[in-house]
Amino acid sequence: MVETAAQARSIVSASRFPPQGTRGFGSPFTQASWGLSATDYLEQANDSVVVLGQIETREGVQNLQEILKVQGLDGVFIGPYDLSLSLGHPPPSPDPVPAIEETIQDILKSSHAAGKKCAIYCTSGEQAAKRAQEGFDMINVTSDSGAMAESIAKNLAVAAGQSIAGREFGY
Repeated sequence: MVETAAQARSIVSASRFPPQGTRGFGSPFTQASWGLSATDYLEQANDSVVVLGQIETREGVQNLQEILKVQGLDGVFIGPYDLSLSLGHPPPSPDPVPAIEETIQDILKSSHAAGKKCAIYCTSGEQAAKRAQEGFDMINVTSDSGAMAESIAKNLAVAAGQSIAGREFGY
């Protein structure tokens, strides 16, 4: 969650190794998992990081233009549930209310106008397809718990001899 340009600068700094940032080297687990030496990893890590600030509060929306000016911030990620709540609206069910949808579209347009990526959280493939058509650059297609619950429900229905054709599980 990012609400100010200062927070965005701090996130960018914490995401990159010196001299571009303040990220600590820590364990060699990451590079070892990819078969890289520590030197090779450090030579390319800063160029391989994508830094997104999550916009999900009134303050984040109000400060969006300044946040988007932060050097090294690659884009923003919209959390529609917390954004809805923080702006005094109910959470999406499954889609946000019109006022929140307008805010989401404003964030998308502002991000692209600033040359930044814009990502969004979705709860279904249908919702993700709609967001892709709207021009979002990165899309969370569903939640892990939602995907697991849907799969378990479908498999239990099949095991119980129930037809699942055309049945929506809505998780």
